[in-house]
Amino acid sequence: MAERSRRRGKRQEPGPGQRSGPERALSEGGVRFDAVPGGLLRVAMLPRPSAGAGEVDLRDPDQVADYLDELTADPRVLEAIAVANMPLYTSVAAIRARAAVRPRTLAKTALATTRYVLRGASRPTPLGLLAGVAPVAFADSCRVRLGAAHRGVPRPGGEWLAEEVAQWERRPGVLRKLRVVRNDLGFRRGDRWVLPCAPGAETSSVPGRGMEEVSAKYTTALELVLRAAERPTPAGVLTDRLTSAFPRVPVTRIEDVLVDLVRRGFLLTELHPPLTSMDPLQHILDVLRTVDEKEAAAELADIAERLHRHGQYRPGTGLESWRSLVDAMGARHPHRRPLGVDLLVDADVVLPEAVLREAERAATALWRLRPRSGAAAHLVEYHAAFLERYGTDQAVPLLDLLDPHVGLGTPAGYDNPRSERSAPVAGPTADDAEREAWLLQLVSTAAVSGVTEVVIDDEMITALDDARLDDRQDPGEICLHLTADSPQALTEGDFVAVLSSATGSPLPGSLAGRFAHLLDDPRSLGDLVRRGTQCSSAEGALPVEVDFQPTSQGVANAARVPSFFADRLAIGCFGDPGATLTRRAPDIAVAADAVRLYFVEAATGREITPVFPHAGNARLAPAAVRFLWEVPRMATSAWVVWQWGVLAAAPYLPRVRYGRTVLTPARWRPDSALSDATVPDAAWELLLDRWRARWQVPDRVDVGTGDRRVALDLTRPLHRRLLRRDLARGVDLLVSETPADAGGRGHGWLRDESGTAHASELIVPLLPHHPRTLAPAPRPQVTTTPTRRHPEWLSAKLYGATARQHEVLTEHLPLLLAGLPDGVDRWFFVRYRDPDPHLRLRFHGSPDVLHGPMARAVLAWADRLREQRLAGRLVFDGYEPETARYGGPDVITAVERHFHHDSLRVLHQLRSFPDGVPAGEKALLAAVDFADTVRGVHGSRWPGWFLDAALDEVCEPHRDYAHRHRQETWARYQRSDPTRTESAGWSEALAALSSQRRSVLLSVLHMHHNRLVGPDRQTEGRALALARCLAEAEEGRRRYAHA
Repeated sequence: MAERSRRRGKRQEPGPGQRSGPERALSEGGVRFDAVPGGLLRVAMLPRPSAGAGEVDLRDPDQVADYLDELTADPRVLEAIAVANMPLYTSVAAIRARAAVRPRTLAKTALATTRYVLRGASRPTPLGLLAGVAPVAFADSCRVRLGAAHRGVPRPGGEWLAEEVAQWERRPGVLRKLRVVRNDLGFRRGDRWVLPCAPGAETSSVPGRGMEEVSAKYTTALELVLRAAERPTPAGVLTDRLTSAFPRVPVTRIEDVLVDLVRRGFLLTELHPPLTSMDPLQHILDVLRTVDEKEAAAELADIAERLHRHGQYRPGTGLESWRSLVDAMGARHPHRRPLGVDLLVDADVVLPEAVLREAERAATALWRLRPRSGAAAHLVEYHAAFLERYGTDQAVPLLDLLDPHVGLGTPAGYDNPRSERSAPVAGPTADDAEREAWLLQLVSTAAVSGVTEVVIDDEMITALDDARLDDRQDPGEICLHLTADSPQALTEGDFVAVLSSATGSPLPGSLAGRFAHLLDDPRSLGDLVRRGTQCSSAEGALPVEVDFQPTSQGVANAARVPSFFADRLAIGCFGDPGATLTRRAPDIAVAADAVRLYFVEAATGREITPVFPHAGNARLAPAAVRFLWEVPRMATSAWVVWQWGVLAAAPYLPRVRYGRTVLTPARWRPDSALSDATVPDAAWELLLDRWRARWQVPDRVDVGTGDRRVALDLTRPLHRRLLRRDLARGVDLLVSETPADAGGRGHGWLRDESGTAHASELIVPLLPHHPRTLAPAPRPQVTTTPTRRHPEWLSAKLYGATARQHEVLTEHLPLLLAGLPDGVDRWFFVRYRDPDPHLRLRFHGSPDVLHGPMARAVLAWADRLREQRLAGRLVFDGYEPETARYGGPDVITAVERHFHHDSLRVLHQLRSFPDGVPAGEKALLAAVDFADTVRGVHGSRWPGWFLDAALDEVCEPHRDYAHRHRQETWARYQRSDPTRTESAGWSEALAALSSQRRSVLLSVLHMHHNRLVGPDRQTEGRALALARCLAEAEEGRRRYAHA
C-alpha cells in the first residue's frame, strides 16, 4: 500500500495556498457534494483559565477559596456558571465568602467549577453563556470581528414549562375552558384503555429504563369521554355530557375524573406548546387569555416581562438579574434549572470559500470510506420480520404494528415502552471486512513506523473504493474545527480543518434548527432543511414535520424549532385530526419493500417522509416517535463522522489526514487500571504517568465521550483529578488530541477585542451532486389487523437442522402425504427461520378433519422423526393468508393452489439430488425455475418481465456473478422440460397471476426459492440476476431467428 506518514515530532506542512494533494480528488471521480454557504459557527466563549497551575489542597477551605477567587474573577465566568448550574454557583459564592462548608463540598465545587470553565474555553457546543452561535458568510477573502455585545436570549426550561402547564390543568375551573383531545397513541386492549407510555413523564437516558405503559378501566364513562374528544373539545363540554349521562354523580367528582385523565395523559390539552412554538411561554399566555383566564395570564406575563428584560444584559453584567429571575421562576416551580439561555455571539465572520471546497473534498473522502453495513441490526431484523409476516403489498396501521399483542411490537432495544424483541449482532459485510482490513493495515503500518499521523490520498481511497463506487449520495452536515494562525493565513489557504469525531447530522440544517430564532433570516434555514429532505426521500413522498410530546424535557429543549413544512404529524400531543394538513398516529401505516420499511397515509397509500429538523435525541421519545425517526434512515448511510469500526476498541489509533483536513485526530483508550477507585492516589499518579509514557500521550488532550468532551492539561494536578474522577465513574472515556494540536495550528484566526483566541466549530451543510432519491414505492393496500381465525387451515412448524431438511422432504414427507385423510384437498410447505430453521406445513380442508385425524397424523409423523433424530419440536400455529401481498381476496385461493402444485414440483426436483442440491447449483436451478414460472404466467412475453427496470435494484449487486455463470445457466435452461415437473392444475393456478402487479409474482418466486433452497437473500438475488441473463439470451435468440 502506498502510504505517506509523519514521524513523531515531525510534521510536513503544505505551504500557503498549497493543497497537499486534495485537488487530485477532482481527477479521481471528483467531489460528490456541494457545501451550502451560510452555515453556523459555534464559539466557546470563556478564556483559557490560568488558575490552578500548581497544587491546590482541596481539603483546605482557604486554598479552595483563593483558587475559586482567581478562577471566577472574570464576571463573565461567574455568570456563565450561574446560568449553567445555579446550585453550583451558590456553592461557589459561599466558599468565596469564606462560609463554612463540608470538606466534601469543597472538593466537589472546585472540580465542578474547573470543569465548567474548561468546557467554556474549549468546547464550542452551545450551552448557556459558555458557548454560543454566530452566522457565517463566505467570500474570496477572510474577515473576522469578534465583539463583546453578545446577546443571551433566556427561555424557560422544559421541566418548568411542563409543571406550569400541569398546574393550570389541575384546576377544574381552568381545565373546563381548555380544549382537550384524545391521545392518539391510546388503544383498547380487553377491558382496559392503554397508553404505551405516559406523555411528558421524565424517562431515563439509560437503555432499558424507559417508561412503561399506563392503562385505565374502559368503562362506559371513559368510552363516552374518548368518543367525545376525538376532535378538540372544551373539557366543560365533556363535563356536561358526563353529568347528563350520570346525573347522580357529583359534578366535582366528574371534574376530578377529567383532571386525572389529563394528568395521566389519556387526554391532551391545548395548553401544551407545540415543538414548533419558538416562544412556548407566550403560547401558554395566549391560550390562557383566549379562555379568559386573565389572572393566570397576568402571573405569567410578569415572568415573560422579566425574561425579556434580562435579555437586554450583556454576558457578565446580568448576574443579579439572573438570580432574581431564577428566584421568581423557582418560587412557582422549584427546579434545578428553571430556565436556560441561547447565546447569539456578536461576530462578523466571513470565511474564504476555500474552506467550503476543503469541506466538500473531506466529505467526499468520508463518503467513499464509510462503512457499508447498512441499517442498524435491530431495524434489519424488524424489516425481515415485517416481510415474513406482512409481505410487500400490505400496509399495517402504525399502532397495530407496534403493539406486541397484535403486531410485531417495537424493534429490539426500544424503550417507552420497553421492547421484548431481540436482534442478532450483525457481522460485517464483505465490503466492511475489506474496509476494516484496509484500516488495520493503516494502523499497523503507523505502529511499525512509529508515526502519529497517517496521510491518505485519492490513490489509496480509490484502491479501496473503486470497486464499490456509488453514483448516488446522501445529504448531511459535518462539523469541523478550523485551525489557522490568523485571518490572513486563512485567506492564503494556510489552514487545517479538523473534523469532529462525534458531531454531524444526516439532515442539513438540523444542527442549527433550535437556534433559528436567533438568526436574522430563518427562511434560508427552512429552505436548506427542505432541500436536504428532498435529497433523501423517495420520489413523490410527502414530507411531514413531526410534533410530539417528549418523555424527556431535555429533548424538548433541543427539539424546539420553527415549522419548516406545511404538513404536520402530531403524535402523542395536542392536534386536530380534522385539520387539513394535520395527521395523527391512526392516519399512518407502515409498509415494506425488499430493501426498507416506509410510511404511508392510511387513507391514500401515498408515501410520507417524517421529518425531524432538529438534533433532539429520539431515543428518549415515545417508541412510535423513535420508529418514525429511525425508519427513514434505513436507506441512508452514516458517513458524517469518521468510523474506525472494530478497531475502535484499540488502545491507540493514529491521526488520519486527507489534504488539509484531519479526518480523525489521534486518540487513546485509558488502561482499565486507571478506572480503579481503590488504588491509592500516589499509585494512581504513577499508573497515569506510565500509561502516558508508553503511548506517548501529549500534555493537552480532549477527554470525554461522544461530543461531551473537555480539554485537560495532564501536567496540572486538578486536571488529573478530573480525569480520575471521570474514569472512576465507569464511563467509557476516550482521550484524543485537541483540535489545535491535531491541526498543528491554534485558534488565532478568531480573536476577541482583547486578543484572546477562541475555540470554534463550523457546521457545514452538504447536498449531494447526485442525490440517492429512492424510486417511488407502490401504493400498498392498507389493512387492519385480522381478527378472524382460519379453521379451514392446519399449520404446523417442524423444527430441525437445515442439513436434515432435504432428507425429511424427500424421504419422510411423502410418507405423511400418502396417508392424507379424506377431507384434505391441498397442502404446501415452505422452509423458514424464526430465527431457528424449520419447515412450515400447511393443510387445507374440513376443520373437523384437520383438527382431528390430520393433526394426530402430523403428531405421529413428527414423533417418528424425533425418534430418528431428524427433527426437534413440533408447533401448531395459526395461519393468516397474506391476502394483500398476493393480490387480494379474489386471488389468494389461486395463489394457495399454486403453492400446493409448486410444493409437489419442488419435491420432484429434490429427489433428483439424493445428497441435496449442491451449493454451486442452487442459484442456477432456481433461476431456471423462475424463468419457467414467469413463462407460465406471461407466455412468450416472459423475457420482458425480467428485463424491466423494476428489477435493477435487486439484480445489480449480482451482475458479475450472473455473467460468470450465464452460459451454464442457459445450458441448463435449454435442457429443462418444465412440463415434466408440472402437476395437474399448475398452469391453471398460474393463470390467475397474469393480471396481477409485478410484486405479486415476485413474492411467488420468493416462496418458490424458499421451498427449493431455503431463506437465503444472496442466492435468491443471484437467481433473479441469472434469470435476467436467460431473458437477455432468449431475446437475443429471437432477434437472431428473425434476422
